[in-house]
Amino acid sequence: MATQRTTTDLHCRQARPGQESAVADTPSLRFRVYPSGVKAWMYRYRVPVLDSDGKPVMAGEHSKTRLRKMVLEGYTAVSLKEARRLCQGQKSLKADRGDPIELERLTRLDNFRQANREREAAEQDAFTVERLANGYVGKYALARKQSWREDQRIFKKYIVPALGSDTPLHRVRRKDVVSMLDTVASTAPVQAKRVPAVFRKACNSGVEREYLSAPPTFGVRPKTMEP
Repeated sequence: MATQRTTTDLHCRQARPGQESAVADTPSLRFRVYPSGVKAWMYRYRVPVLDSDGKPVMAGEHSKTRLRKMVLEGYTAVSLKEARRLCQGQKSLKADRGDPIELERLTRLDNFRQANREREAAEQDAFTVERLANGYVGKYALARKQSWREDQRIFKKYIVPALGSDTPLHRVRRKDVVSMLDTVASTAPVQAKRVPAVFRKACNSGVEREYLSAPPTFGVRPKTMEP
């Protein structure tokens, strides 16, 4: 690739594909025209070559380095003056925090992980007690149990009213389950074992679908009224 030196916007506008120009008063700033004709400003710099332990690889008395090129902006987006400012900003960033390309990669990775966390949180919030009930009855009990209507009734009469239909399942705590079962044991003792059995089985399906890390029924025993 041919390399020239330029300090004017006129030269940039007239540059042809395959040319790369070094800005005279800013050596680390380059102007490049790709074979496609796209024009862009680049920041060229060098970073140390590191071994597997993260230590600099030496070449005699000096450490080895490698060239890196970072695209700053497209030519049509910023002027030469603005490109100088952007280049200086990246040079300052390199001096303070290290390789700008690596920092940009880590930032994108952090943003990706944050987006995944937000997506997973939204999915968990959407998996409510009512959705659990509908999913358990419709996808499990209906196909496997002749008593599916009784399971449906238990959800509608005892579980959903006690825990709240719109409550995200991952926000249901063990104390909420215990309180619900205490109420069932005192008002409908016949259901004292049936209700936790149905709810536990339904919560296990939530764990399988990864909407829960652990069911809120873990460690909760069925309640019975003392004689």
